[in-house]
Amino acid sequence: MKMKNCKCNDTITKKQVDYLGRLAELTVEAALGGKNSLSYRVLFRSCCDNLDDDFEEVFGTTELYELRPCQFDKAVSFLAEWFPDDIVMEVSSDLETAFEEYRYKFVEDMPKDSPAYQQLMEDFIYAVCSGSERPCKN
Repeated sequence: MKMKNCKCNDTITKKQVDYLGRLAELTVEAALGGKNSLSYRVLFRSCCDNLDDDFEEVFGTTELYELRPCQFDKAVSFLAEWFPDDIVMEVSSDLETAFEEYRYKFVEDMPKDSPAYQQLMEDFIYAVCSGSERPCKN
């Protein structure tokens, strides 16, 4: 559903552009389980592309600075309510489940922001990329 063009000729302010950009980052971060999650590290770009596609479908652009002032509130609502498509979320769920199984081989519980957790995540990503570990059971 594409928004009808505003009749105003101005564009939103830099402060509004920055606000929407930060809101978009927070939306993606929340959808993928936070910056310390495996999903965030692996799927961030795919999720951003998904958001850009959906945003462009509604607003006719992916460039925030091209938005008109009359579109700002609608853009805030859109970003606050947006969620990735089912494919991204299914891959995210599969990755997180596989990583948890991998992690339990070594330790039962570990804070996600600890250096050891981050290193274990790096080891898992390397294992998956090298083919020695399969993240999905299909």
